[in-house]
Amino acid sequence: MDKLLDVPEDIPWVFDTETDGLDVIGPLAQNRMYYFGAAPLNNIGVCYIWTISSFTPKVKAFFESRTLIAHNIKFDIHAAKLEPKCDIYDTMLMVYHGDTLAFKSLDVLARTLGLGKIPTPPELKEGKIMQVLPEIVCGYLADDVAVTNILANKMIYRGDTGWGVQQQAVKVFAKAEHEGVVFLPARLAQIKPEVESYLANSLATLERLGFTGNLGSPLQVSTWLLDRGVKLPPTEQTKGTDIIRYSTNKLVLEKLAWDGCEEAIAIMEARKKLKLKQAFCDSLPSKMKANGRVYPQIHLATTKTGRQSYRGVNLQQVPKHDPIGKQLRSCFTGPRGYLSVSDYSQVEMRVAAALSGDETLLEIFDSGRDLHSEVACAVLGVSRETLDVEQRFSAKAINFGILNGMGAKRLSHSLRSDVTTAQRWLDAYLKRFHKLAAWMQQTWDEAEVYRITRTLSGRTRIFRKEEGVRSAVSVKVQGTAADLLYVAAVAVDEAGLNFVFSVHDEIAVDHRDHRLLSEVMEHAANNAFPKQLGTVRFKSEGYCSPTWQEPK
Repeated sequence: MDKLLDVPEDIPWVFDTETDGLDVIGPLAQNRMYYFGAAPLNNIGVCYIWTISSFTPKVKAFFESRTLIAHNIKFDIHAAKLEPKCDIYDTMLMVYHGDTLAFKSLDVLARTLGLGKIPTPPELKEGKIMQVLPEIVCGYLADDVAVTNILANKMIYRGDTGWGVQQQAVKVFAKAEHEGVVFLPARLAQIKPEVESYLANSLATLERLGFTGNLGSPLQVSTWLLDRGVKLPPTEQTKGTDIIRYSTNKLVLEKLAWDGCEEAIAIMEARKKLKLKQAFCDSLPSKMKANGRVYPQIHLATTKTGRQSYRGVNLQQVPKHDPIGKQLRSCFTGPRGYLSVSDYSQVEMRVAAALSGDETLLEIFDSGRDLHSEVACAVLGVSRETLDVEQRFSAKAINFGILNGMGAKRLSHSLRSDVTTAQRWLDAYLKRFHKLAAWMQQTWDEAEVYRITRTLSGRTRIFRKEEGVRSAVSVKVQGTAADLLYVAAVAVDEAGLNFVFSVHDEIAVDHRDHRLLSEVMEHAANNAFPKQLGTVRFKSEGYCSPTWQEPK
């Protein structure tokens, strides 16, 4: 311990853990840490290692009071049951910040750095840590710490730290993971019959079309579609081989659906409903711990845009506007029997308006008028008095479809119209918001030339040679919206509002005052990038409810 105290307090520590499995989140986790290793930053010649029995409260408190660096740091914080008081940094996020498609495995990164790397003992991969000699585990652990140390130093030396808004939010998400979300199994039991009926209706539609097989079998689905005369692309794995398998993934089915293929539409609908049943009705009860909570795993380095994703309990799979999705939301609540929830209003469109400088869009937002209604009236040629819900929905599909590079064919599917009508609406939209159209084209052109695009925080998406760049606008806009959410998560935590989880553009907290939550989120977004986004005001609206479900 004395040697640790000899290291100046302002020197960060690089650390890693070895556990007997991956279930380390929360007080009732099944797996635990057996070894803890650490070294001061920029010192690869030393590694201090503790076993679980020697990792005393005094040692734990020492590291909680220091700046910490690790590779996939949230996992190691959970494993060591740390409650960090200072900054924490993740080298995995540093790599991700520089290229959202980069390989992030420490073994791969070691090879790119030209380093030898001790292979992971097979027993460790299987969770059998007690079957591995301590000196072997310690050697492997010290090697991981050294590689992480070199990786961190290399990035700091070249100024590419990636210690931006996403890094600042890691501690908030780690704390939320540890606390978990209260799950209401009795409420799920009430909903389950309706979900099953919802699925049964979709399966009945498929049966009328002649499909009675397994939705989860690509072979059975592709065979049926081919028999129905539907053309499918071969999978990447079988191109140029004698054995041809055909892809029926979401992207393939969406393209077929855009062309009006009723079989593809029916498969997509049935799969969506089956997914809801399997992910929530069937599996949630088994994921609940004895304390009545579930523990979603929040991943911050998996998407191409920078948005978070979930594993274990995937809260992002709950559709916000779907009737069943709304009911599924009522199965989750906060630790004190309520949640305050607030959602950014049209955040991606506001980001696009600011980045493009489109005066028409900016004026709509500045006046407080509803964007989707404005677009419906202008593009669809209807009056405010005659505007209906379906027309506003069509305008919403246009607004968000445009940012995702949607063409007339895909738009026609979203609007449930013919391609000619969709093209007419698309042309009218681009004419009305001509600066937005010009900015999007410029973004695509730059991505085509330079093969990269960046969010305002600097997170980079590199396009490979074989890739199209149509997603460049979405990456820039959606990725910057994600940056704003990370800034808001930190602000919410600092305001003492007890962050519980976030999904897409909304944040849920264990606090009664949803108006305060909205105020904090608005202030965070409006002050995050004032130079680039200062021409638009971000709005957040919310509610307080006994559950995640919005009150009627």
